[in-house]
Amino acid sequence: MAAAFLYGLAEMPIEDVSLSDVFISMAPEAEAGYADMADDLELMRRAGLFVCNARNLRLHNVEMAGQSGSAMRFVNSAEVEINACAARTPPNDAPVVQLSNVDGAFVHGCRASAERDVFLSVEGKNSNGIVLRGNHLARARQPLCVAAEVPLEAVSNDEVAQGSELQ
Repeated sequence: MAAAFLYGLAEMPIEDVSLSDVFISMAPEAEAGYADMADDLELMRRAGLFVCNARNLRLHNVEMAGQSGSAMRFVNSAEVEINACAARTPPNDAPVVQLSNVDGAFVHGCRASAERDVFLSVEGKNSNGIVLRGNHLARARQPLCVAAEVPLEAVSNDEVAQGSELQ
């Protein structure tokens, strides 16, 4: 199903979770499944790290391999720190990190794999306070993709200032 699945309630988010120095490799023959007690989610197969309704989440040196979508997906969460994280074998059709309606994210010290289409995707009109600093994203074709509904001031990115494109 997923490498890790953290799903809190909107009224009671999961809080204060930290993952450090973790490498997760997904088996190619992993079977698809639905998360228990989360009927509103799509069928998952090798989904990587999936987080919904969380606050104060810290990832340091977390690496994924063999996932079939985004390596890390955060939905309706706040105060997320992603440091020195990567995906070894990311597929080209999904971003390494996907943020949807995330309020407060600090992405730093991460690296993109060669030939990666998009490293970080930001979507959702409630996304805000997203900062990218000191990442090595030159190998990605597009380091950052921001959806049209995301407010312009929601994302601060030193990589864009160095000549990368923002869409």
